[in-house]
Amino acid sequence: MTAGLGLIGHIRISVSDRERAQRFWGPTLARLGFSLADENEDRVCYRLERDGQRLSFLLSEAPPECRGDRFELGALGLHHLAFQAESRRQVDDFHQFLVDSGATVQGPPAFYDYSPGYYAVYFRDPDNLKFELAHVPDAGAVGRPGTS
Repeated sequence: MTAGLGLIGHIRISVSDRERAQRFWGPTLARLGFSLADENEDRVCYRLERDGQRLSFLLSEAPPECRGDRFELGALGLHHLAFQAESRRQVDDFHQFLVDSGATVQGPPAFYDYSPGYYAVYFRDPDNLKFELAHVPDAGAVGRPGTS
């Protein structure tokens, strides 16, 4: 396994109800190529390994005093997280998976002017956190000021 400076190693989100989150994230992450790596009383870990890189996606239950909170887009903190797709077809298929599973989807896949050919679907998890699956032909454009 090679490491690379600046690559993301893991993402950990706090959820209001771990069992509910697992019912959503288990199949959703499996669709994106992740598998259940391990689980303990503190957290559950899904992992994706590809091309010598590893990304872990962890779920932890928020402290009891925070479980009534709901994510608000634009508030202080992470705005949203985008997963990458290799094709527009993957975005379309994932959208259908989301619809079939009853997920909150912010409309059908569409082209966005973030960069040429940017094609994405946006969705929310059970705690209203915003996520995206995007096909970006010029992946180097993502992250430029004003993109995504």
